[in-house]
Amino acid sequence: MEGQTSQLGRKIALEVSRTLAVYGFAGWFYIVLTALVEPDTLGLKLTHFASFPHDDTFGEACFLISGVSFFIFNMLRTPAKSDQQG
Repeated sequence: MEGQTSQLGRKIALEVSRTLAVYGFAGWFYIVLTALVEPDTLGLKLTHFASFPHDDTFGEACFLISGVSFFIFNMLRTPAKSDQQG
C-alpha cells in the first residue's frame, strides 16, 4: 500500500511539474512575442485589476517557473537505477 501511495505522489508531481513547465513557457513566449511586436508595453501593468506584476516581471517569473519545473519533470521522469532493477 505504501508503494502505491508513493507512486501516486510521483505521478501527481510529474504531471504538476509538466503543467507548470508548459504553461510557464507559454506565458514567457507570450511576453517574447509582445516584446517583438510592442516593446513599449513591457513596462505596463499586466492587468488593470492589479498594479503588480508588469509584463516584464511576468515574463521573468514565467521563465523561472518553466525552467525549474522542466528540471523537476526530467528528474521525476527518469527513474532511479534502483527503481529499474527492482
